[in-house]
Amino acid sequence: MANVSRMTAPRVNLLGPLTAGTLGICLLTAPRHVRAGTTAKVDALFTQWARPDSPGAAVVIVKDGAVVYQHGYGCADLEHRIPITPRTRFDVASVAKQFTGLSVAMLIQQGRVSPDDDVRQYLPDVPDFGKPITINNLLHHTSGLRDWPETLAFSGVDMSAPITLNMILEMVRRQRELDFAPGEESQYSNTGYNLLAAIVAKVTGQSFRAWTDANLFRPLGMKATHVSDAPAKIVPDRALSYTPAGKDRFRCDLSQFR
Repeated sequence: MANVSRMTAPRVNLLGPLTAGTLGICLLTAPRHVRAGTTAKVDALFTQWARPDSPGAAVVIVKDGAVVYQHGYGCADLEHRIPITPRTRFDVASVAKQFTGLSVAMLIQQGRVSPDDDVRQYLPDVPDFGKPITINNLLHHTSGLRDWPETLAFSGVDMSAPITLNMILEMVRRQRELDFAPGEESQYSNTGYNLLAAIVAKVTGQSFRAWTDANLFRPLGMKATHVSDAPAKIVPDRALSYTPAGKDRFRCDLSQFR
């Protein structure tokens, strides 16, 4: 499930068209030629979602670098029965980690950071755990840092209230020990990617949103995609997010990350 827009400095989340659906990412690479009936077969795959009372997805088929078919299935907004179209913008949730990683890779290529740098070089408030946590550890989920959703929930934070980047950074500051020594194990970490986004902002002197907009999305022609750092901002063509609530029933999946 993709989630509703959230963040101040990213976990990271992106909003853009034809990237990810309320149900998932739907980017299909076509064979060397598109056979007759291909579109009907694609439509058939999404029959159960192509209803005015169901969330759905946007699909794009690309052949030789060109879009040969695009279509929307289901609703972007169930309350108002607004259908999904190829222009619908979705929150791609953790798929955005790829863009965070690319941002860091670009800074590495420019010589502005090194994968072996201690994160405390850029974020000195991160505790000294006796062994450096490197940028490489954050990228590959081998830092040992605890993931913030579970940790904040266990600490008694009201997870229905807004969660901010500062709350996550404060959680890291208060962490007294790691789950494992950096580099010794692998454990999926949203926290690590929050720190990476913060490092990009620190190194570039720009917000993560501003830097990615100028250095990633505009150069790639992704004019309708951006890092969401203002949840209350009106985003035209935005899809809401839903989660199953029984047979043919759904409820809004509202993220509290701000």
